[in-house]
Parts: sequence; structure tokens; C-alpha cells
Amino acid sequence: MELASFKSSKSITFPQILLIMAPSLIQQFIGNINNFNVIYFLTGGGPTNSSYYQAGSTDLLVTWLYKLTVSAKDYNLASVIGILIFAISAAFSLLAYTRSASFKEGTANNEKNRKKLSLLGIYVLLAVLALIWLTPIIWIFLTSFRGEGSNAVPYFFPKTYTLDNYIRLFNNNTYPFVQWFMNTLIVATATCILSTLITVGMAYSLSRIKFKHKNRFLKLALVLNMFPGFMSMIAVYYILKALNLTQTLTSLILVYSAGAALGFYIAKGFFDTIPYSLDESAMIDGATRFQIFRTITLPLSKPIIVYTALMAFMGPWVDFIFASVILGDVKEKYTVALGLFQMLNKDAINKWFLPFTSGAIIIAIPITLLFIFMQKYYVEGVTGGAVK
Repeated sequence: MELASFKSSKSITFPQILLIMAPSLIQQFIGNINNFNVIYFLTGGGPTNSSYYQAGSTDLLVTWLYKLTVSAKDYNLASVIGILIFAISAAFSLLAYTRSASFKEGTANNEKNRKKLSLLGIYVLLAVLALIWLTPIIWIFLTSFRGEGSNAVPYFFPKTYTLDNYIRLFNNNTYPFVQWFMNTLIVATATCILSTLITVGMAYSLSRIKFKHKNRFLKLALVLNMFPGFMSMIAVYYILKALNLTQTLTSLILVYSAGAALGFYIAKGFFDTIPYSLDESAMIDGATRFQIFRTITLPLSKPIIVYTALMAFMGPWVDFIFASVILGDVKEKYTVALGLFQMLNKDAINKWFLPFTSGAIIIAIPITLLFIFMQKYYVEGVTGGAVK
């Protein structure tokens, strides 16, 4: 039964959702190409060379671009790197859309030539991936309660457990974690609301409303998404400076929310799956476009709205690059990502690494609570809005 279900999903369901998966796959690929935080936090791109014009041993294009822009201020070479990143992203995007369309057409003919996948093999693979994913989380959770050592010990499980790391995090005059936490919560909440409204409105308009040059606009938006977001950070900084908004939380909210409209592709793909016949039936009954959106489309779209809200809420908690450029050296305005990174400086890491891990655990709490609160909307009846 399970094998038959897998075959059914592979040969019927998967080809049908490929065109919806393509935007998500493209965004994920572009996100990985532009993944700045992981490399910058773990290695800083090092071991580094003596010149910013030479990439370090672990530099990605995106971290090298950051060094060229912020440290070396070589905007010409940085622009070339940005164009290169765009070219890679564009090539993958074209390939993803082309293959998704061709796969959907040729699945039935190629099915006989494909090897059968063992369910046991799939479960083993998933178990290994889950272990790889969970191990760092378990390690940092245990380390936050560790009572001995500093930043590096040769064992996984602590020998002693204590709450002193959390106490030190909340009761010190060097790193105002509580202030950073509240700053981030304010920015994340405002960004979540604004970004969700903008993204859902944009996606619904592009999915349901026909207008001239619509397809050209969609292609333009996809092209703009391929450029690393922080290529514009210098221009954004000077615009904010001209408006006297630098080093404020308001500026962070504006920056995080302003680009939300370009993230509409996944939401638009979801809206496209909702039958347009529901809209037409409502129009025949005299419903306005807003009434259709509020009473039919929104109830059917709760899963994608929850996803959009969660992604928007998570952004300010993990962003480092825009916060560092906009907030500068005003420590009381820092967000947790920027503030906690100060604990990893070579002069502070031995003393503050354990409180740092405690802070990493604490910032997961609001995101987890929001997900638990909104989780119920994932499983509500998909046809809930069609009854109205």
C-alpha cells in the first residue's frame, strides 16, 4: 500500500505541482547563493589573504562582495561580482522552469525507464538528514546549560549543568541583551504585518487581475530577485541618511518591508491553484473584488499566509548585514543577531561564548510560539472559504 502510494505521488501528484515548486526552488537556490550569515559567522571567509581583492579560503562570492563593498570600497569590482551572481542565478532559473515544464510533459513516457526507489532507502536517507539537522540544535541547547569550559571542549554532553549562562546574559552591563531582544521583537512584529499585507496583496493582484504587460512585469521581478539584496545597501544607506533615518529601528522596518513585494512568487503560485470559477460564481451573485478576496480567497489561502508571515517574522532575527550597515555603532539600537555577534569577537569569545549559546536558544522562543499559534491554520479545511 505504501509503495503504491509513493508511486502514485511520484507519477501523478509530483508532476502536477512542479510548476508551483519551480518558484520555490528558484528562490531557495538564490537564497543559498546569497547565503552570507553562515560563512561570515563561522569563518569570516578566512583564512584570509592580506588584500581584500583576493578572496579568502572559505569566501563565497557573496561574502567577498561584502568585503569589497564595506571594507575595500571597490564598487567596480563588487559590481562585477554581483553581475556574476546574477548570471549564475539566471541560468539556474531558466533551467528550473524549462525542466519543470518538460518533465511534466514527459513523465508518463519516462516512467518505465526510472529505477524503483525502495521505501527503506528513503526512510534511511530521511533519518540521516534529520540527524544532521538536529545535531547542531541539540548541541547548542546542551551547551547553553554547560557549567565548565569556554568555547571549545572535546566532548558533546556537558559534565555539569547550570543556569548561570542565562543569568549572566540577562544581568550584565556590557551586552544589553534584553534591549536587543525587545528591539528585534518590535522590528519583527512590524515587518511581519507590513510584509504579509504587501506580499499577499501583490500575489493576489498578479494572480487574479489581468492587465497589460503583466508577463513582462513577472519576468522583471524574477530578474530583480536574482541580484543579492545587499548590493543596494550603500544606496539604501545614503537614502536613509538623506531622510535622517539612519541608526533607527524605523529604518530597519522600512528596509525589511520595502522588498517584500518581490517575494510574491510562492504566494502567487498558491493563488493560481485556487479555481477561478469560485471568483466568477461570486461575481455573478454580485460580490465585489474585495468581498471575494475577503470571504473566499483568504480562507482558502491561510497556509500560504501563515508561511509568508513566518518568513517575514524570522527575517529580522537572523539578519546581520543590513542591521550592521544601518545601525552602525549605536549599541542600544542593535538587534539580537548584531548584538550576539559582538560576543564572538576574539577578545570576548572565551568569556561570553556560553551566554551567547543561551541567547541563541532564547531567540528561538518567539519564532516557535508564533509557529505553534499559527500552526492550526495549516490543517484547516481547504474548502472552508468556498462555502461562503
